[in-house]
Amino acid sequence: MKYSRPSVKVRPPGPSARAIISRDEKVVSQSNWRYLPLVIKDGEGSFIEDVDGNVFLDFNSGAATQVLGIDHPAVVEALKRQTSAMATYQPIPGYFYNELVVELCEKLAGITPGGGEKKVSLGLSGADATDTAMKLARWHTKRKRFISFTGSNHGLATYGALSVSGYSSSTVRGFSPLVPEVTHIPFPYPYRWAGEKEPGQWVLDYLEEHVFRTIVPPDEVAGIFVEPIQGDGGVLVPPGGFLERLQEICSRHGILFIVDEVQTGFGRTGKMFASEHWGIDPDVVLLGKPLGGGTPVSACVTRREIMDWPHGSHVLTAAGHLLGCAGALSMMRVLEDERLWENAARVGSFMKARYQKMQNEYEIVGDVRGLGLLLGVEMVRSKDSKEPGVAEAKKACLLAFESGLLTAYDGLYGNVFRITPALNITERLAGVGLDIMEEAVAGVQRAQRHR
Repeated sequence: MKYSRPSVKVRPPGPSARAIISRDEKVVSQSNWRYLPLVIKDGEGSFIEDVDGNVFLDFNSGAATQVLGIDHPAVVEALKRQTSAMATYQPIPGYFYNELVVELCEKLAGITPGGGEKKVSLGLSGADATDTAMKLARWHTKRKRFISFTGSNHGLATYGALSVSGYSSSTVRGFSPLVPEVTHIPFPYPYRWAGEKEPGQWVLDYLEEHVFRTIVPPDEVAGIFVEPIQGDGGVLVPPGGFLERLQEICSRHGILFIVDEVQTGFGRTGKMFASEHWGIDPDVVLLGKPLGGGTPVSACVTRREIMDWPHGSHVLTAAGHLLGCAGALSMMRVLEDERLWENAARVGSFMKARYQKMQNEYEIVGDVRGLGLLLGVEMVRSKDSKEPGVAEAKKACLLAFESGLLTAYDGLYGNVFRITPALNITERLAGVGLDIMEEAVAGVQRAQRHR
């Protein structure tokens, strides 16, 4: 291993990083979020090195894309083998066939939740998987409408995905009109809805008693999109019974139950797929982020009778690119051989307990939630007010960065740390990062008291 622990030699961003950031601002679209002034040079496992020689422990994993950490040897070797065989040619699913594409689709059809024989449509990102599901649902059901949830992020790069997402008004400002016939309803938020009627029950009653009764005929709805755990929305874990009853509503009205496992799939939550925690049976499953083992691969998986569209109705030139297929198959082999969802459950419980200890000891830590290694730590101004601690989250993120830990924050108010380390992280290494984060939280609280 190149690295064993964080090491900050120059206060980041150092001179080399600042120079590159300045160049970036002149020529690169600034539409993306940049949580930290980090300029990456190298990395391995759970560590990233910047251009000034600083080494950081990574609690972000490339927005949960690196379930095996950076440059896992098995994935790198698989990519090298494929490069030696054929590196740049795209089989283009609309034109030709390739066994590696078939092998990947067979694997995904076999392991994803949901019954029956399945078919797979490959893509490059979670956003295009969402668009695939929208097109497919309209084709199969001959209906036009969709239901989704506020706080959801089903992708922001395409108009379809942007339209069913409900993450932030800043992502849609200036881009209307969006894809029509999409209705958003609230997603349960137990921490902020305390004292109300049971949050999951309230949402589903609202859907049936208000939305379906007044503005959206259920027999015109093609599909309902849902994340089993809202990630970017603040790591919101729904109450027990919510997803099960949502599936029952879909079944009763002939609506496709479209479950977005882009962030929660492949061991992240302590099971291979988050759907397994509730025993739900999706009609359509969306996959992405870690699927390619670090290469851009996504998938829309559904029962064979649903994917009944004709030849030429959905084609993406680079879908099924061979390096991506090789990376995906290699990632899944490692994940299964090492049963990394079990490590995610074990280390996730250890980390959650430490964060809950911080919650008990620090006034600015309002709530801790999540499953496995998808954890949310909600920062507040004070526990009594529950006022979102936006400035507190930003400051703690920066302090942790300056001490060698990479984190990110989001949520409906921009105040929730989303903790997503690699699934093979050890308790020892997680403890190193937790110590850094606790020191950052303590520093922010001290500063708040002295204002």
